[in-house]
Amino acid sequence: MQYLYGTVQEPRIRCLIQFQNHIDGTALKRAIDLSIGAVPLLACVFDGRRRCWENHAFTADDIFRLIESPEENETFPLKVLLTSIDCIHEPQLKIFLVRNAKRDTLCAIINHMICDGAGFKKYLYLLCDLYSKCEQNPDYSEKPELSGKRNLNQLLQNFSFTEKLKILFSKSVFGEPDPSMILPIKENSMTPEISIARLKKETFCAIQSFAKENMRP
Repeated sequence: MQYLYGTVQEPRIRCLIQFQNHIDGTALKRAIDLSIGAVPLLACVFDGRRRCWENHAFTADDIFRLIESPEENETFPLKVLLTSIDCIHEPQLKIFLVRNAKRDTLCAIINHMICDGAGFKKYLYLLCDLYSKCEQNPDYSEKPELSGKRNLNQLLQNFSFTEKLKILFSKSVFGEPDPSMILPIKENSMTPEISIARLKKETFCAIQSFAKENMRP
């Protein structure tokens, strides 16, 4: 499905992490190499003709890149974050470490065909854990694993066969869009942009609590 969506918009998930200082690029690169053991599809390309994955044995040398920035420019990492991924020829993950004189900013882009947002978050937690271990021990080489399963069976196992049929043949109902919810986008889809909105911790926690309290059953 995500591959087909690519004809309209690139199915990519992006993450920006801004550090207060510089991090160990060598340890990060080592962590990326180890993380491929937990997510082998990162080292694959997608065969659009056969609709299957093909292992190209990509390594951190293909995924990771350190970019020196001459000055502290907040917009530059956002431009880096818009980097595209050619899923047929390139690794399914790109990680850039944008470095200026004061600090580093990590820009990560992953193909949505590999995971959704929650899965990407799990990968980033894994990468952080591997980075800490590699920073403490440059020879660390234990093969990592992503805990838990995230597949459709977790949802469907609670439905009977009859209920599954009803879902399969049910009609989709789409309400009329609320005009006030339409973003005032002036450019076209060929000139994407990313903007950052900073929230105070108490504001974020309030939004999070509201979402959980009003979650539909």
